[in-house]
Amino acid sequence: MTTRSRRYGFALWLDDGRPSGANRRLRALVRELPGLLDPNERLIFLCGNETPEPEPHPLCEVLRVDIPAIPTLRRAFAESRQLPSLAAELRLSLVDVQALPVPGIGEIPTVCTIHDLRDLGPFARRPRWVYRCVLRRSARHVEAFVTPSRATAAQLRDEIGADSNASITVVPNAPDPAFFDLQREPNETPILLHVGHLERRKNLGRLVEALAILKTENLELCLIGNDGGERNRLTQLAESLGVAERVRFEGVIDEGEMWDRIRICSLVAIPSLDEGYGLPAIEALAAGCPTLVSAHGALPEVVGEAGQVVASDRAEDWARAIDETIELSRDPHREPLRIEVRKRRAARYSWTESARQLIELWRATADAVQAANR
Repeated sequence: MTTRSRRYGFALWLDDGRPSGANRRLRALVRELPGLLDPNERLIFLCGNETPEPEPHPLCEVLRVDIPAIPTLRRAFAESRQLPSLAAELRLSLVDVQALPVPGIGEIPTVCTIHDLRDLGPFARRPRWVYRCVLRRSARHVEAFVTPSRATAAQLRDEIGADSNASITVVPNAPDPAFFDLQREPNETPILLHVGHLERRKNLGRLVEALAILKTENLELCLIGNDGGERNRLTQLAESLGVAERVRFEGVIDEGEMWDRIRICSLVAIPSLDEGYGLPAIEALAAGCPTLVSAHGALPEVVGEAGQVVASDRAEDWARAIDETIELSRDPHREPLRIEVRKRRAARYSWTESARQLIELWRATADAVQAANR
């Protein structure tokens, strides 16, 4: 049976080269999607001026568009002005966009990825009523939403309501295969590692507070990530608790340095109060690293039985969990078995499978809209 010709537009202008979980997801999908295309399909990468260049592929094209990643209002205005005519000119069967708001693109179906719904909670970056209005208006223009977790999908369904015709598909994140190859060699000085932007929802003050009451001696807290407005507060908190010399702010580091930090750390801790997925958690498990997460958002869903969920937000409970985890990890007989469990959990996710799920959604959505318009 001959595959119907399809042309997919994949919006990449939000990837402006900055480090983030969302950008790591985009780049992984860009690597995997071309190899899954049928001969009669074409993939057009719609890149912004700062987007890293995708690898050449005979079934793919790269088109630079003048749509900025930030600020949001400028991006939204540029999308609404350019996307409808661009999609028609390129004869696209479908457009995949990565953020709200979603402009109407006529009869061309649209898929939109929602990484999380933090802007409906206490960590909103804009008025919640504005985000809710934007989400519900966008749902009118979208045939399908994609989320990285069941937790985010359930929250999204509650928000857009049963009256919306938009489907919701979970396409999970996955670890880079390089994490599975890391050989664990914990540092002689215990290291507690957190990877992610220093922002309020990450709840990093809880780790600083736990550091002050740990039984484990000389443990260092290593914070990797861009400052999202919390560094000064965390520095002051560490100084007030007398642990400033044991808190290291490493900022943004490259992938090689990241792998090295995970290889030598004692454990990874993610005390976030809101996570749409939590990519560093699955990456830590892939490396076989002990992983502690909060009970919020998608984190328990991601780590499953391979990580420890700290249900309480009390610093004392985090300190106890950290102490116990480090003590258990020093057992030479049982730790290899635990490492195997962590890696097996992480191996349930792969970017190849996630890309396959996404392209199957594209095909089904494009075909359903085309059939409805006949």
